[in-house]
Amino acid sequence: MIGWWDSFLDYISIIMIISGIALGLIQHYFSKLVPIIYKLPAALLAIALFTGGVYLKGYEDRVSSEKEQNNIVKQTIIKQKVVTKEVVKWLVKEQEKQDDKHEKIAKEITTKDDHMCVVPQSFVRVHNAGAENVVPDTATRIDGAPSGVEISTVEKTVIDNYDTYHKIANQLKAWQKWAKEQKKANP
Repeated sequence: MIGWWDSFLDYISIIMIISGIALGLIQHYFSKLVPIIYKLPAALLAIALFTGGVYLKGYEDRVSSEKEQNNIVKQTIIKQKVVTKEVVKWLVKEQEKQDDKHEKIAKEITTKDDHMCVVPQSFVRVHNAGAENVVPDTATRIDGAPSGVEISTVEKTVIDNYDTYHKIANQLKAWQKWAKEQKKANP
């Protein structure tokens, strides 16, 4: 029983518009048959039905449009969450791979070569300047004087720096992947 009522309510605005037009046409074409006392109320009723139907139809369309917009927003949010979840999974997997590689490489570092190789001060100065993104002072001496830094420490520092680089590169790739997926999901 409710089903026919809902379908009737869906068409009430159109029924009102058609009724207003029909009543107006009937009154216009059969005006000689309608007593004068009924002409004004019939005209007002026709106008009221027509304008009320148009207003109600506009209201229904606006409500329908808002519901569609809400559904689109909800679908977009769901797509974004799914894409973000996938990208985060990918990033975590890549970071775990990078951590495993870093551990394996770090195990290769030994102190047995420390006595065989002297790290000069000039190397440490240039390396540190590069890490700080500054131009090294050229007035300092480059005579190969030992720095006191062991080669195993240099190896660990270089490995840690490259590990950081690869992690940041993976984060950038994840952001790029996320942006591409968002573009596909929300054209």
